[in-house]
Amino acid sequence: MLLVLSVAQVLTEPIGNAFSRRIEHAADVYGQEAIHGIVPDPAAAATSSFQRLGQANLDSPERRPFIEFWLYNHPATADRIAFAAAYDPWAANAHPKYFSPDPKP
Repeated sequence: MLLVLSVAQVLTEPIGNAFSRRIEHAADVYGQEAIHGIVPDPAAAATSSFQRLGQANLDSPERRPFIEFWLYNHPATADRIAFAAAYDPWAANAHPKYFSPDPKP
């Protein structure tokens, strides 16, 4: 029975990790929007934070998509950096997901 459960866990691990990565990405979006207006450049602040996180965690600079798919329960640091640098929901014709652009009193 333990063998069957172990095999089932190994086979279903990517599903749980994909769900966790999606939640973590939503948290990154929320964080990026939350610091808008508090720090001068939210993209630079988030990018710098993710770079330091990658250095502290000794992330491998070599990308391995299969390993990321199977084992990572957070988005890869390189993906988080690229997202932070490009995310700007206050640009023309864009809308923030979690915060309204014009808060009402």
